[in-house]
Formats: sequence, C-alpha cells, structure tokens
Amino acid sequence: ESFFALDKPNVMVVDVKRADFGNRSEYVLRLQEIAGLPETRVTVRSAFPIKRAARGNLVEARVHDLPTGPLVVPVGGHETVTLRLAF
Repeated sequence: ESFFALDKPNVMVVDVKRADFGNRSEYVLRLQEIAGLPETRVTVRSAFPIKRAARGNLVEARVHDLPTGPLVVPVGGHETVTLRLAF
C-alpha cells in the first residue's frame, strides 16, 4: 500500500517532503493535474490518519484550512497544488 492514494487518474503526486518552515512536524504534499481538464475534485487518502490539512502556496505558506473527512481538493488544469498535512 502507498502512503498516499488519489482517486483520479489525471492527478498525480509530484512531491512529498517535511515542511521547510513553520511546524516541522507537518508534511508538504504537491499534486499536479496532468491532462489539462478544467477542474478535478480529487480525494486524497493516506496510510496514516490526516489530522489537519491546509492548502498552501508554492513557498508552503498556509492559505486556508481544508476539511479532512475525506480530504477533497479541487485542482485546475495543469495546476500544481501544495498541501500541508499533519498526521
């Protein structure tokens, strides 16, 4: 089993890493839409329970919190999305 699973084939995980600043116990997950579809709502599942999730920008600053049950993220065409996750 993977650490992360996505339910849409046109969205892929491009990066997973520990956060560079702020709460260093959080992880950064970057997703990218690869088919050019206008908007995809992708459900992110993890092997570990996600306690907190937030949408971030490309420098990992928190933009707004997201509900985690389940974690559903809108992704635009060819967009890269940054998420900050706490487990």
